[in-house]
Amino acid sequence: MSTTGPECRHLAAELRALRVRAGLSLAQLAAATTYSKSSWERYLNAKSLPPWAAVQELCRVADEPERALRALWELAEADWSGRGKVAANPAEAVTSSSLPESVTDNGGDDDVTAPPAKAVAVEEVEKAEVASEQAETPDEPATAAQPEPAAAPVRRPRRLHRLRSSTGLFAVVAVVCAMLTAGVAYAWRSDSPAPPAVPYWKAIRMGCAGASCVGQDAQQTGCGMGPTTVGPDYFTSSAGADLQFRYSTTCDTAWIKAWNAQVGDTVSLSTPGVATQDLLLANAFLASDGADTPMVTAGRGAVLRACLTPVGHPTQPQCFTERVP
Repeated sequence: MSTTGPECRHLAAELRALRVRAGLSLAQLAAATTYSKSSWERYLNAKSLPPWAAVQELCRVADEPERALRALWELAEADWSGRGKVAANPAEAVTSSSLPESVTDNGGDDDVTAPPAKAVAVEEVEKAEVASEQAETPDEPATAAQPEPAAAPVRRPRRLHRLRSSTGLFAVVAVVCAMLTAGVAYAWRSDSPAPPAVPYWKAIRMGCAGASCVGQDAQQTGCGMGPTTVGPDYFTSSAGADLQFRYSTTCDTAWIKAWNAQVGDTVSLSTPGVATQDLLLANAFLASDGADTPMVTAGRGAVLRACLTPVGHPTQPQCFTERVP
């Protein structure tokens, strides 16, 4: 692909975070796996999609479960290969060239001049019978003294019987073909809308839901797949840090994604009736590339409050508020 999609970048960011948490350099990661240092550099910077086996090896050396990353990898693989781009109207893929020529835009009622099926069948059977008789009767030398035998027409009744049987069979086949053609035309002209495409994450069983998700990581539980952004794309603090409210309709949970912050900054998320969840941006990777707070449970209409406390200024948090739609 010429450009890297958001799901591929998301997967790469999670893999980088996993490497940092494991305390591995690129050289150490290459030594602990079957993939080279240059390969890991491409995978971790979203220059190339890592094979699933590489993700498994990273999870193994970092002692992390594979389930959440498996789901992210499937989304990234679909994004990378282009399979995730679903046509807006799948019915547009059906063209008139795939239908019988007798089907037209007005339902196949156009006048078409064609010989009747029964007449065509009779003519074809006549030709076949004549050819069969010519093949069965050997040629004999013609003599002027021998007249043509008068008994030859006695075979006519048997030919007529076979002709009528064949004609009936052809008529039945013609009726069946007409019924099939009408069924295809009816299905093609149906105005019923195609069913909407189901996102990948809807078919995946999440690791938690609602109150059982409080304090857990959105990515490891699977709730981080296909999140909804609440409010604007992101809020920017006076210190330049960016905060984004994220919500999972599948898990009924919310969390904050923070990036462009300073090492030592703290991000907190609160909602009435649920324990406040805090995130310490302990290193440069988490502060710069992005990290998620633990989740809180939040239903429709819940008020979410996110606060960024700059390092060295514990009494000067800057807060933003949004409501789940």
